[in-house]
Amino acid sequence: MRALLAQAVVDKRYGFTSPSSYAPLLALADIFPEAKAEVEEIERHLDRVDAEREDPVAQFERLAGRTLNVDGDSTDA
Repeated sequence: MRALLAQAVVDKRYGFTSPSSYAPLLALADIFPEAKAEVEEIERHLDRVDAEREDPVAQFERLAGRTLNVDGDSTDA
């Protein structure tokens, strides 16, 4: 059940599927306190993961040892 709830929460958050695919499951989860707690835990985990995600430009600059100028062109660091 946790895997289904996790998939529904991810689909809702990131828009991977239409609401018709995850809305019924999340509506059922609202009825059951244990399932609702699982959904809240999954959402908190995704909040942490999103907060820790590195900015794509910063990641490029760190990995490539180069910086991007305002035009998006790579320059030597």
